[in-house]
Parts: sequence; C-alpha cells; structure tokens
Amino acid sequence: MRFATQRDTNISKFYKQHSILTVEQLDIEYLADIFRLEINYGDFKSKVIYEGPFAIMALTEGKSIEETRKTFFHELSHHLNHYGRQKKMSNSFRDLQESSAYWLSLYYAMPLHIFEPLLIKHKDPEYLAELFELPKGMVIERIESIRRERSRSEQHDLHTRKEFVHRLKSKSLQPGKVHDGTLLILNQLKNQVGEERMSNDVKRLL
Repeated sequence: MRFATQRDTNISKFYKQHSILTVEQLDIEYLADIFRLEINYGDFKSKVIYEGPFAIMALTEGKSIEETRKTFFHELSHHLNHYGRQKKMSNSFRDLQESSAYWLSLYYAMPLHIFEPLLIKHKDPEYLAELFELPKGMVIERIESIRRERSRSEQHDLHTRKEFVHRLKSKSLQPGKVHDGTLLILNQLKNQVGEERMSNDVKRLL
C-alpha cells in the first residue's frame, strides 16, 4: 500500500486486527456480528440506535443489495467514528458528519488491503461493483480516490528529490569528497528512479 493515506492505513489495520482479509468477509451480517451490531430491517429510515451497551442498526427494507450495503457502510462509519445525537446538532455540524460518513464508507466498504489487489487484477468498475455488491458510482469514486492519492504521492516524491538535489548543489559537493552516508542515499535514489533520470550534477558524485 505504497500510496495509502493515513485513513486508508488505519482502516486496513483496524480490519486486519479483526481478521477481515477477503471480500467475502465484508458481508454485512458478518461485520455486524464482529462489531456487535444487531441489524433490523423495516419500514423506517436507516440509522443506528443505542440502548445502553447495545447498538441496533435499522436498515430500510426492500432496497437492492447494492443500496442496502451502501447504507450499511454509511451507518457503520457513523457508528465507528461519530458521537452524539444528530437531532441535537447544528445543521452545519450534522452536514459535516454526513460528508465524513460518506467518504469513510468508501474505505470501510472497499478497504485498501482487499480492494487494491483486486483493482490491479480487474480494472473494470462494473466487475468490481458486482464483486463488492456496491453501486458502480461508489466503486468509481473509490478508484478515483486511490488515483488522486497516487498522484499526490508521486508529486511529493518528485518534489523531495528536487529539494535533495538542490541541497547537494548548494553545498557544492565535489566528486571524491562526498560523505559515505550521502553516497548511500544517492545510490538509493539511483535505484528508485533510474540513473537515466538523475541529473548530471548528481551522477558525477557517484
């Protein structure tokens, strides 16, 4: 998970601690049992109800499996990350929690340690939507989130390399007079990016 955000890393770690390692284990009844949630289906709005130490997730009956799972992961995100009764919150804070739950639901429904290997193998969002039993739009949004993070990570790596090279130039290092620790870093850089992509100023120091 080279391009993982901290949120991705934390959720995957959380799942791994509960031995959730496969798509099959993302079954909502299985997850509800692990997280001590009782699921009730009926003619009511989806929500999580707390009674003492117990939590009941109320899910609207009659929806498709994709919509039911989408709602489940949304409510699970509230259950695991948010506190307080929304009815007593200001509209702005409630909207903030809803936005947070939407994005978190993508990570809980498609944790990176399960989703990314399958994305590499099966790039078709339609297939992944069927595999994870989620709306196609939700899968596409998750793919885009991974691509955005990959782009940010690559840009950060590029910026870091440029800064490093700039510091080397500013110190006017001379071949044969470079500290062993610096040579080690330069050789690691060469292995990562390839010698052909390194500047002549850096290559002459090796």
